[in-house]
Amino acid sequence: MGHKIKVAVIGFGRMGEFYLEDLLSTGRWDVKYICDISETSRQLAKVACPTAEVISDEDIIFNDPEVQVVALCALADSRKSQIDKAISSGKHILAEKPIGVAVEEEWDSVAKAEQSGLVTAVNLYQRN
Repeated sequence: MGHKIKVAVIGFGRMGEFYLEDLLSTGRWDVKYICDISETSRQLAKVACPTAEVISDEDIIFNDPEVQVVALCALADSRKSQIDKAISSGKHILAEKPIGVAVEEEWDSVAKAEQSGLVTAVNLYQRN
């Protein structure tokens, strides 16, 4: 297979782990980072994907020009900010649902994504 897509997973709870397993199973993705604020989750991530850099600061991901796609799997209250950062840094988005804590936030994110020219998918990891 040719060039792998560089991806970062933000949020390594239950859904983040499912996303990671699916990404690794396809052979199409190079998981560059796994990010979580929980030390316990970071330790689990190191075991699950020893080749990824496991970090607690999501801004490292948004500032890294090599990362092409972000998988947003943290809690919904962080999603709006992460979508804004992803769009601002030109990264495609795979987002767990919901994409905000309020409908207004969600519509704002949808409008920004539609105007960005980036690919944005909000769905279960198996369908992306």
